[in-house]
Amino acid sequence: MATSSRLTPRRLAAGFAGVLVAVQIGLVAYDLSVRHRPEAGDSIGIPPFSVGRLDAPERFVTDRDLATGRVSVLNFFASWCGPCEVEHPLLMKMKAAAPIVGIDYLDKPQAADRYLAKLGNPYTSIGMDTDGKALSAFGFDSIPSTLIVDKTGKIVYVHRGRLRQKDVDTVILPMISKLSR
Repeated sequence: MATSSRLTPRRLAAGFAGVLVAVQIGLVAYDLSVRHRPEAGDSIGIPPFSVGRLDAPERFVTDRDLATGRVSVLNFFASWCGPCEVEHPLLMKMKAAAPIVGIDYLDKPQAADRYLAKLGNPYTSIGMDTDGKALSAFGFDSIPSTLIVDKTGKIVYVHRGRLRQKDVDTVILPMISKLSR
């Protein structure tokens, strides 16, 4: 007796459920592989970079701005980035714990000014990465990305993707507090 290869509603539902499970497993694996991953052991040096400042394009934000003898945070963002806007209130709260240097990625100064006027400015300084070279110097290909830099100017923590309250409360703020002692 020959078996039918006809698509029945039951077969369609089973196939659809299998695809959904595979997609969900892939998303969870991606999330775990990208977020909360310190790079290269305990710490790595800051790659050299120099970008014009948002408030004074003739002046620059550089790697030296992160080697100040204080723990600092580096955050890559853009006005056009939805996840950046979602995490922005967390940055506003974090600014009391450590200075935050912002690097605005592939954006226009006017758009950045409107974004910060609307949401507030958590940054001690803001550089404009108009050609994407600063982001790629860190080996990143997407934003938002947030790094913690210790007192000696070494990167000790990298968070790729949008910050969540849990990330800030359980990882970032405790690490800043510990490193600031």
